[in-house]
Amino acid sequence: MVKENFVKMYETSIKDNWSLPAITNYNSGTSYSYSELGQRIMTIHLALERLGIAQGDKVALIAKDSAEWCAVWLGIVTYGAVVVPILPTFHPNDILHIIDHSDSRVLFVGDEHRKFIKIEALPKIEATLDVMSQKVLPELCRSTEAKALDPAQLFEEKYSGGFTKKDVAFPEISNNELGVINYTSGTTGFSKGVLLTLNNLAANVVFANRQGIFFPGGRILSFLPNAHAYSCAFNFLSPLAKGTHIYILGQKPVGSVLLKACKEVRPHTLISVPLIMEKIYKGVIQPKISKPSAKIALAIPGVNKIIYRKIGKTLMETLGGELNLFVIGGAAFNEEVDLFLKKTGFPYIVGYGLTECAPLVGYVDVKEYVPRSSGKGLDKDLVQIRLFEPEEENGKMVGELQVLGEVVCKGYYKNAEETEKLFTADGWMRTGDLAHLDNKGNIFLVGRSKSILLNSSGENVHPEHIEAKIAMLPYMQEAILVQRDNNKLVGIVTVDHAAIARDKKDLDQVLAENLKALNEMIAVHERVAAFEVLEGEFEKTPKESIKRFLYK
Repeated sequence: MVKENFVKMYETSIKDNWSLPAITNYNSGTSYSYSELGQRIMTIHLALERLGIAQGDKVALIAKDSAEWCAVWLGIVTYGAVVVPILPTFHPNDILHIIDHSDSRVLFVGDEHRKFIKIEALPKIEATLDVMSQKVLPELCRSTEAKALDPAQLFEEKYSGGFTKKDVAFPEISNNELGVINYTSGTTGFSKGVLLTLNNLAANVVFANRQGIFFPGGRILSFLPNAHAYSCAFNFLSPLAKGTHIYILGQKPVGSVLLKACKEVRPHTLISVPLIMEKIYKGVIQPKISKPSAKIALAIPGVNKIIYRKIGKTLMETLGGELNLFVIGGAAFNEEVDLFLKKTGFPYIVGYGLTECAPLVGYVDVKEYVPRSSGKGLDKDLVQIRLFEPEEENGKMVGELQVLGEVVCKGYYKNAEETEKLFTADGWMRTGDLAHLDNKGNIFLVGRSKSILLNSSGENVHPEHIEAKIAMLPYMQEAILVQRDNNKLVGIVTVDHAAIARDKKDLDQVLAENLKALNEMIAVHERVAAFEVLEGEFEKTPKESIKRFLYK
């Protein structure tokens, strides 16, 4: 078990950083200091206590990201209850299913989700509170006592003489206790609530602290959903444990919005998914380096270094000018973009993790990062990794990456069958990801074991790296590889119709030229027979990964 107690980390941080800004809603400008955050947390404690919530009881949380959302999350967990954070983009039916499936007794809800919450549809919910105001919603409560609850009044009565540092006193709760049930999907058939202990969370925060990623007075711009384990750990929990100032973007991070916010916030750290950087590269950098003059200059030794560094500096300024670290995770990163960024000196790394590990498994310092890798296994006292039954593939030993250690979850809530599948007979957690390790321990992901395609000759095809190459072709946006008749490989793609029309290109010609170019870049057994154009966009997960199973 991690020696640092998770709950006490936040009690200490609030006291140590009392007057510093803690969390700001970028859109509205509403901001809370660490002392004000402590007040909101203690108000949650008083409300849960009055409602008769015991340690270990489940409390659901559904709302858009905000400073107030973060306060509720911390209030629930530091009280000793189990938070069930629900991704706000889930379908209403899925949200209702998760609330019921999790056995939550209390619900915290935002305005945008309140409209479809019906108390009669949630028989286990006893009381519902508003995330922003922390007020009870009487129409969504069952008992007369719950309807009459006034959390603000409870706080005023408890701290009538004023709220001070000594009043921030959280319960003694062991790291062995369950802290979060994190649902990776909403629908009944796919409900897998990952059981994360306080120890799992603490291990991630402790590792971030050891790396020196966050510091008192530092700034981070959060634009990924904090209900997801990745963002929760590194946009929210780890920064708050060190006195960092979090800015919640509060809207979809489209290019213009994100870049404007970066210039205003001037973040020291950004936690991102590959899609964000890939869009910046393809929309801003690639057009410049594709010009004939740029190609010539980049081919000249010495000159190219100057150009690369200039691009890296421009990218830094675009993202606010004070960036120390840009972390990429959540999905595979495009190889072309990865290799290019490394040459510019831009301070980034690509990590690796899963919700089942709360989430981090692989990470490495910027100076040690090797392009195309996903870092190394965390410190040995936190994580151990191994390749299970590796076999030679293209001259490298490839096997399923398996994990053991402090970050590994307990399994899935009320799902013994899936929990049993998650672990090996000797207790290691199966990731489902195929990888190979170099002689320094760097993790190189090959693909998902479930995504492997078998061509007509019986050879394995890992679709992810081919899809990444398709996405970088002219006018192409995103792609997934599937199999059609006779096991032929077909790329389902989305294209930039506006750019094709602007450049007066013929779509069929673009597809034919791109197919030819692709097949010249990949192995014979990987060659793609055709492209199929998907109108609209791919349906995606909250991490912006394509829901591959929908397009088989």
